[in-house]
Amino acid sequence: MATLVTCWALVRASVRGSMQYRANFIAEVLFGVIYNSLGFVFILLVLGQFTSIDGWTLGEITLLYGIRLCGHGLWALCFSSSMMLDYYVQEGEWDRFLVRPMPAFVLMMVSYFRVAVFGDVLAGVVVLAAGIHQAGIVWTPARVLFLGARILGSARSR
Repeated sequence: MATLVTCWALVRASVRGSMQYRANFIAEVLFGVIYNSLGFVFILLVLGQFTSIDGWTLGEITLLYGIRLCGHGLWALCFSSSMMLDYYVQEGEWDRFLVRPMPAFVLMMVSYFRVAVFGDVLAGVVVLAAGIHQAGIVWTPARVLFLGARILGSARSR
């Protein structure tokens, strides 16, 4: 439990440090939203020419894309720092993690928090909500559980 509290404190400190430069913080979040929304804009352009793709309507494709974006946002919240492993090893930062009294992997995950991740999550939630609204699915508890499992299952890097 102490490790979890320490990790939470480190993430909060990283976010607070990023928020010292408010314009940069907002720009990074907006970049995350724009970057992740460009794929959906492409889908809108394609479906503007065709009413469906192999029977898949815009609402259904929006739901699928929203699931994928939410999964990516979830992965990015938890594991985006793993992409910095080569940098940490090259610069000798990994050795610093090894001598601390917490697991090195956990320290690596919470040592730096990318602010653009908030934009990834925001874009995913907005597209998923639009897809849920447009798809016209009758939601049952089993389908809600399946949606949650699908989001967890799609939580991976690009």
